[in-house]
Amino acid sequence: PSFLVDFAQVMLFRIGVFGAGGVGKSTLTIRYVYNRFVTEYEPSIMNSFRKNVAIDSKPYLLDIQDTAGVDEFAHTHKAFMRSVPCCVFMYAVNDRRSFDKLGKYYLRTVAARGSN
Repeated sequence: PSFLVDFAQVMLFRIGVFGAGGVGKSTLTIRYVYNRFVTEYEPSIMNSFRKNVAIDSKPYLLDIQDTAGVDEFAHTHKAFMRSVPCCVFMYAVNDRRSFDKLGKYYLRTVAARGSN
């Protein structure tokens, strides 16, 4: 049957979501993973979400790590920044400071990864 998946064939792809606190990282992630919108959310240091997707008819398991505001927990993010192959940087369109901080988050990620 088409609903059965051979887990040996599923590729795991890790994604980190970074940005200032309160920009909507969790809201957007929950909307994407569960297809529902939450109006209230209890922030935490990091949450993990998983979603099965097909890309070019190949199964992938997205492991999306939703981080707390990068400034608040910068010390906990360094090892994590090294471990994810894909980083999503978010800002709030109604908060210029959250946009201005993106450069700093990007540079921290590059520094954490080193020259690789």
